[in-house]
Amino acid sequence: MKHKFTDGQWFAGCFVRSQKDPNACQCRFIFSDSCSSICTISLWNGIESYLEGNNGCPKLEESIANAVLISAAPALLDALEETDKDLCVLESTMRQIEQRDQLAEGMTALVMKWRERNKQAIKKALEINTL
Repeated sequence: MKHKFTDGQWFAGCFVRSQKDPNACQCRFIFSDSCSSICTISLWNGIESYLEGNNGCPKLEESIANAVLISAAPALLDALEETDKDLCVLESTMRQIEQRDQLAEGMTALVMKWRERNKQAIKKALEINTL
């Protein structure tokens, strides 16, 4: 399926991989596999007090975790979409099995529940809210 977001793999910027080298690149971008910038990861400015200018952003460890999660988004969405296809086949198969085997009763409903949860996550990933 063609999506509206940037195609391909996404990668967390250098600050994720270079914490041991203080002279290393500290860019905080999420890049596509074509090296275009997807977004910038915000990072705490080191000021404790809001009155003195704290920017309210996460500290380094949390920012790195955010970057890694965001960069995984396209792969996670692909996995959800593929899983939904598999669950569709499983749902159909379970319907047939439930008709023949009393021990399988309720399995179709369980698979339907999994599919609905998957669909909601896919919908959330693809929905674009406008102000």
